[in-house]
Amino acid sequence: MAGENISPGDAHRRLRRVYILVSSSTEALEFQRISPAESLIEMVRHAFLPDIEAQAMLAARCDERSGLAQLPIFCRRGYPRRFEALLQVRQTIIEHATQGSKDA
Repeated sequence: MAGENISPGDAHRRLRRVYILVSSSTEALEFQRISPAESLIEMVRHAFLPDIEAQAMLAARCDERSGLAQLPIFCRRGYPRRFEALLQVRQTIIEHATQGSKDA
């Protein structure tokens, strides 16, 4: 699904960034850090809940996400919702991710 150029790894890797893409009419938006509360909301918004009756599992997932949300790795970036802009959006994310900087 990810393509032939991306193969599964055989070792754990440190999660360095999580990018939240939001629709925008402006193409020149910067990457912005988001707060732990906003990060948690975004993770819940995009979560797949296989069984809402499994309370213990849901509580454990919530605890995991709450801890993850505290890490300064979440960034938001606006993007124009046009197919022809996808390559540019992808490239800016790759460049940002490979910078290794501490700021957004």
